[in-house]
Amino acid sequence: MKLIKFLSRAAAYISSVTIGAIMLLTVADVFLRYVFARPITGSTEITEFMMVVLLLSVVPAAMAHRHVTVDAWTERLTPKGQAFFDAVMLIASSWLVVLMGWRAFRACFFMIGNDVRSPTLDIPIYPFYLVVAVAFFLLFVAMIALIVERIAEVAKA
Repeated sequence: MKLIKFLSRAAAYISSVTIGAIMLLTVADVFLRYVFARPITGSTEITEFMMVVLLLSVVPAAMAHRHVTVDAWTERLTPKGQAFFDAVMLIASSWLVVLMGWRAFRACFFMIGNDVRSPTLDIPIYPFYLVVAVAFFLLFVAMIALIVERIAEVAKA
């Protein structure tokens, strides 16, 4: 559990730094565009690539129980029933996370094999697919920890 919390904090810091970099790049691009009529070449492309890194922020959100939930039915359940329902939903959604991570991993290998690059700056695209795959893998690990947590809540009685 300590490793998961450490990875979650690392993902949060990486996402925070990335958001700061996006803001600085956007401000610099706008400033250079309107003051000197010389925008930063490829700033939109760089911003789009940095947004992919923000996907890492789903891990700390999951660990902090900050994901969007609809509790119209579960609010009427007992705490034990809510924990059981959460465990079932986490198990069901973990399969989707595994599928999306696997597809991102396969797409990464496709991008490597075909040497796919960005149109403006000619940056290889595969590292960003790898970030997506890693983010989904980390989310899956966090979901397993949450499932264990919920099952322990159900077992307490």
